Order: sequence, then C-alpha cells, then structure tokens
Amino acid sequence: MAVAAVDDGALRTVGYLAKVSGFEGDAVIVRPKVTKNDGVKTVWCKVSCDRYRDAYVAATGQKEGEGIQPLDDNNNVFAYCADVDHVYPRSWARQNGYDDYWLMLYPVMGNVNRSAGASIEKNGFKHYSSRQVPAHGIIWAVDYQIMKMLNHPVYEEKAAVKLFK
Repeated sequence: MAVAAVDDGALRTVGYLAKVSGFEGDAVIVRPKVTKNDGVKTVWCKVSCDRYRDAYVAATGQKEGEGIQPLDDNNNVFAYCADVDHVYPRSWARQNGYDDYWLMLYPVMGNVNRSAGASIEKNGFKHYSSRQVPAHGIIWAVDYQIMKMLNHPVYEEKAAVKLFK
C-alpha cells in the first residue's frame, strides 16, 4: 500500500485525485485506478498541512463531534477511531527534506497511534526510513505501518515482525 508520494504526478500513479473543499493544494481524495469495484478512497495531505484531521473530516463528510471512522469499500463506517494520523510519519518526511510530499492519512485508535509514536516512529527513523526510499515516486508501507492501520498495537519492531512471520 502506498503511504507517501513525492508529488502530484507520483500520486496519480496510485489513483485518481479529487480536491477536498477548503483544502485546495493541501489535501486530496485518491480513488484507486485498478480495483474490482471503485475501491476504498483514501485521503492524502501535504506534509506542510497542519490541519490534516480537519482535512480528513472534510474529505469523508464526517462531523468532528461524532469521532473519526475509517470507511469500507462502500464508504460506510466500520469502526470508531479517535485519531487521524499520517501512515508515513511527517517527522520522517521532514528529516529527509520532503516538505512537499503527500502523505496518506488514516484513522487509528489513540492507544495504537501513541504506541507507534512512542516507539518505532521516534526511535526507528534510521532503520525504517532507509528502507522506505521512493520507488517511482512512491513510498510503500512497511510492517509496522500496516499493523497500525489494522489497529494492532505497535510497541517495538520485534512485535511488528512477529505478526507477519
């Protein structure tokens, strides 16, 4: 799964782009190009966008007071989540000098988001970011990022690897 894109052109290789009202140039909705049906739409923001939670709410038509939920293939809510997070850490993008990158947003449970932020995202920059070099302008998810999207706690790399062995 794509989690970061170097520019609009690379993001267009992932899917069709649609603007998010009120966030022109900073947030887009991406609809996959190659799926059996329309597929799950994802929301992406520029690294520099500080209102990414607001952008996610605007893109999905949800109301802030109702909590944030991921959507299924038919854009129906399937789980309640408290946080909206960049799947590829914004801090990593900035450390790599990627201020104009597009990052996929995804809603996750607060405890899962904080477990990743307190461990792998703070301590694993060299290890994970070195594996996440853009391939044709896209950075693809690694194990812990997939775990986070599945709302599985991410405390340390050993736990992430164990899930996928």
